[in-house]
Formats: sequence, C-alpha cells, structure tokens
Amino acid sequence: MAAQQRPNVVLITVDDMNWDSVGAYGCTLPGITPNMDRFAGESVAFDQAHVAIAICMPCRASIMTGRYPHSSGALGFDEIKPGIETLPEKLREAGYHSTLVGKDIHTIPSRHEGAFDRIRKSGQYTLRGRGPAKFYSETNLAISSAREANKPLFLNINITDPHRPFAGSKGETNKIQNDKEWTGIATIKDPYGPEEIDVPRFLADLPPVRKEIAQYYTSVRRADDSVGNVLRAINDAGISENTLVIFMSDHGIAVPFAKTNCYFHSTKTPLMIRWPGHTEAGRRVDDRMVSTIDFSATILEACGLPPLKDSDGSSFLPLLINKPRADNGGWGRDSVFTSMNYPNNRRPYPMRSIIESGGMGFIWNGWGGGETEFRNESQTGLTFAAMKKAGETDPTIAARVKLFLNRVPVELYNYAVDPDGLNNLVSNPENQDDLKRLQSKLLQRMTETDDPQLEAFKNSLTER
Repeated sequence: MAAQQRPNVVLITVDDMNWDSVGAYGCTLPGITPNMDRFAGESVAFDQAHVAIAICMPCRASIMTGRYPHSSGALGFDEIKPGIETLPEKLREAGYHSTLVGKDIHTIPSRHEGAFDRIRKSGQYTLRGRGPAKFYSETNLAISSAREANKPLFLNINITDPHRPFAGSKGETNKIQNDKEWTGIATIKDPYGPEEIDVPRFLADLPPVRKEIAQYYTSVRRADDSVGNVLRAINDAGISENTLVIFMSDHGIAVPFAKTNCYFHSTKTPLMIRWPGHTEAGRRVDDRMVSTIDFSATILEACGLPPLKDSDGSSFLPLLINKPRADNGGWGRDSVFTSMNYPNNRRPYPMRSIIESGGMGFIWNGWGGGETEFRNESQTGLTFAAMKKAGETDPTIAARVKLFLNRVPVELYNYAVDPDGLNNLVSNPENQDDLKRLQSKLLQRMTETDDPQLEAFKNSLTER
C-alpha cells in the first residue's frame, strides 16, 4: 500500500475519565457528553476495553510500544528500553507526518522529541489541556502540516480534562490566579451541583465527596467540548472519510479504588473507533475484550504495515471491521492482564490482575496485608479526607479506608454483578474454582511476559 493510499490516523485521549462517565456508556447526568455520544453512534464502541495499566505515562508507553510496562521498561514514570520500536516512529518510516499534542514526555518516555515531526506542549498551546477552542486550532494545524508535507496524518491529541485539579475546585482556581500557563481558562457556566450527581458506589456518599465528584463531572463536560472540537476540525477539513479515529480514556478517575490500581474501574476505558467505509456505525462489541497493548498492531494492520517487533499485543482489526481473515485471528481476547508497579512517588506497590470477559476478576497485591500504606494522588482533594474522617464513626466506611490503605494479598470479584468491587469472594467456597482458574491464568501471563514479580507471585501461591 502506497503512503498516500493509507488512512489518516487520529488517537484522542482524555485524562483520568471513568468509563461510565459517558452517556453512551450509561451515565444519566443530563448534558454530560453529547459529542462523545454522537461519536459513539458513528463508531464501533467496545464494552470490554481495558488499559494495560492505570497510570498515565506507562499507559501511553504501552499504547505506543504494544508492550506491557515490565516489557517496555516503563513500569512507572520511567523511560522505555533503548531499541524498542514504537508506533509513531514506524508510521513516520512508512511516510506519515506526525503531530503530538499534549502529554509530550509521557507518550514515548526517553525519545518523544525524535518520534514526532511536530510536538505541541499543553502548557504552551492548549491552556494546560483545558482549552476546548484550542483543540480545534491544534487539530487544524496538524492537518495543514501533513497536507503541506503531502503525507498522511498521524495525530495523537491528548486532552487533560478531567484530570485533577477539577473544574471550579480550589486547586484549579489557585492555578488560574497564580500560573501564567493557566491564564485564560474560563470559568465553566452552569457547573454541576452536588445534588445533581450520583456518587460512585465504590466511594462513600458524603457531602465533600459529592462536591468533588460534581467538580469532576463538570471537568468531564469540558473534556467533551474539547473532543467535539477535535472531531469538528477533522470534519471541516474534509478528511473524515479517510481517517481512522480512536477515542479513549487513559484510565479511571483519580479517587480511591480507581486510578493507579487494578480494579475494574481502574482500567476499563470507553473505547470508540470510527473508520468510514470499514466500521459499522453504532455497532457495540460486548462479548470480546481488547487491551491497549493491541492498539499499535491494529493501527499498523489497518495501514497495511507489519506489527512492532516483539510486541506483546496483537491486532484486533478483524473484530473492528467485523470481517474474518485467513488465520481466523484478531477477534479480541477472553481476558485481559493489567498491572501496577509504583505511582509518581516511586513507592513500590506491585499489583497484578486478570479480568475475564465473563466478569470474574482476580487481583494479587504483592505488597498488601502488612503494615505498608498506599499513597498516591487519588488521596489528594476532598474525597479521601472525607472518607477517612467519616470512618472514625462509621465502621463500614472505616473498613473501606483500611482496605484502600493496606489492601489484602488477594482479591476476587464478580464484576458482572459487582463492578464496584465491594464483595471479595476469595473465601467463598462456591468461587474456589474461579480463584484457581484465574490464579493459573495470571501465572501463565506473568511467565510468558517475563514479569519481574513472577517469583514473588509463585511464592504467594505456595504460602496460600
């Protein structure tokens, strides 16, 4: 396939947005995501898509390398190993003109500056990733640059909303007043109020939590405006018909039991892919799983190119376009493997998980069950402080706080009926076969990928 015959590719990410914050994925909050919902109606929407790791830098590295974090070297906020092939570099070699907007250092840790033709940093060009109108102009510039080069476009555009600090919060207000890179971020009209929202069931329904989740949802609505402007720019430029567009969130919301963990709400992402003439508008895929380590292989196959060398992922293009190929492969997964190593503070919290398409999920906490306390950015803001305070008098909330801080060595959930992970089934006699099966799957996946936590996991099985 000649370069000019290949499709344009646009990857849009939002930051720290829970999968169920989107109307097309079940959110009932009025007016929350009209642009994402419209795009879902034009796309194939995946109901069982998961990121490989629920933290921003290694998540993006896993997309660009097609490797699990311990395979790429980017276990946390780390560089990828030298010599590893990456998606944007492979596309450039094939004749693509590439632009990266936002999350520049995060995207290919170690050599992002050489991997793209153009890099636009969020602080300089998109109001810290929170300026919806800026995303229209940045998309236009990327398209124009590719046209001037007479090459197909690869654009990775990263929207910071709804990452902390949330819209209207004290943290964002302080940033706007004191940081010149935040100057110009407008106050959002008609923000959601605490009485309008539903608190996620994996949190406690407390007034400060309601206030913060309302701010979060207001940030989601601003993110939706940004997504809408990217899509509008693509349409206005007249390139929609030959453009493969992928939309996703890099992981769940930055509150306890979501971001920087291995729970269901940590890694599940709203994934929508539109490729006119190839994908069926409005189709839902609810019976097969896909992982972000599969993205590079899928994109490259769509572009008529071979996969990255030694990738952990595999193309799910046949599943996307709903057409079998000769080897009958590419139809997604029946389970996904996810992990966590350490957050930005670099304290080790090794976690590994297997989630099956039927809903059973197993988590191994290699650090859990002792005196170690968990620490990450999800504990900033109003939510965790309110839960910790309420736990002083409420035993149920106190138990949730203790679990979050200290964890237990193993957790088993039926996410099909308990997506919030409230009922650990590890000791349930009826679920012992499930436990053994998922432990075996996890052992196999860790062995296949030469996981550095393999021996520790084997030892834990012996101890049990």
